[in-house]
Amino acid sequence: MASDRIVDMQAVSAPAAPTAADLAASQNYNAYVPTAADRAAGLAYGAASAASTVAGPVSGGNTGGNTGGNTGDSNVVPGSTGGNFGATGGYGPTGSQKTVVGSTVAVINGQNVQVVTYSDGTSQQTDLGSTTNQGSAIAALESTFAAYGITGMASSITNLVQQGYDANAINMVAQDPTSQDPLAVAYRARFSGNTERIKQGLAPLDPATYLATENQYKQVMLQAGLPPAATDPAILGQLIGKDVSPAETQMRVNSAMAALQSEDPQVIAQLQSQYGLSQGALALHLLDPSLAANVVQQQVTAAQIGAEAARAGANVSYAGTGPMSAMSLAAQGVTQQQAQQGFQQIAQQQPALQGIASRYAGYGTPAQVGGELGAATFNTEGAAQAQAQLNRMKQQEISAFSGSAGASTGSLGVRDTSGQL
Repeated sequence: MASDRIVDMQAVSAPAAPTAADLAASQNYNAYVPTAADRAAGLAYGAASAASTVAGPVSGGNTGGNTGGNTGDSNVVPGSTGGNFGATGGYGPTGSQKTVVGSTVAVINGQNVQVVTYSDGTSQQTDLGSTTNQGSAIAALESTFAAYGITGMASSITNLVQQGYDANAINMVAQDPTSQDPLAVAYRARFSGNTERIKQGLAPLDPATYLATENQYKQVMLQAGLPPAATDPAILGQLIGKDVSPAETQMRVNSAMAALQSEDPQVIAQLQSQYGLSQGALALHLLDPSLAANVVQQQVTAAQIGAEAARAGANVSYAGTGPMSAMSLAAQGVTQQQAQQGFQQIAQQQPALQGIASRYAGYGTPAQVGGELGAATFNTEGAAQAQAQLNRMKQQEISAFSGSAGASTGSLGVRDTSGQL
């Protein structure tokens, strides 16, 4: 390498031949051996580089090497490399990522400053604004939640603001269904319908939509003259939680009020006897979203059917499971008018038919005769068999009196009920 460079240099210029002193100096340089101190200095530099938290120099031992010897080919005269270089310095370990170990808010020169402390001992300050601005933010948030019906949250809101939360973050805390922050607990109580919606797998409503839906419910109920308790947020929350639309609520209210405003005391008596409630409480019962809308209508109709049965002297159960219960007839589609006609017909025919059953064997008890009349009249379960039995009874009586003058079906007070309600 040195000779090549010399040739190149000679191609450029022809230097004078080296003197005896030049040759002696070159030999002296080449013969130099670095001392132990030189090498120790190079190794110490490399070790210091390896201990640092940043990547150390690639050649930490340059100092020792440069001290140990010079390059012989720095002269024009060929010479071998001088002393060895010191040990190469290693790369230091990569510093670990710092993490937040603390956060406090302090007032410095009238400004709210958040001080974040990191795991490496460093800290960072963030200006949160003046105490005046902070107070305005707290007041604005209190006003917002008060509009929702959530009051008494000044302490919780202030605490969140002082921790550096802005308005959006505080709203997220309030709407967190798992947070135990006092503001979140109060929010869930106020918007209880959302808690139920989440349980039902439904999306919670945002505050604006929730409040608008509540107002629609209130309008329906106030127009119908329902008691103030009907507009309680807890009642409205049940409707929202079950996803009952304002339109369905209107239908429920109409059904309830149609019964409660009826001038027929028998209907109201039937409803109250079943639930033992005042008219206002009864209206709330009929609004219960745990009841399907069609069940609400059936309950009102069942009360009307029961009233007509009582008026005709018939004894029917209200919520029994038999085919002649008031609820079963309502579910079948029997109206109050049909019930009135049917029970009047039963009342007219039952005494004569029960008399026939008592005179001849095989026709059952008087109570059984009444059940057969009901089944045949309202076309409930077993209506065909009941009608056949009634026909046999009438035929039995006709046959017995066939030789008597003037005997006729009409004189017995018994007539065929087939084809009737």
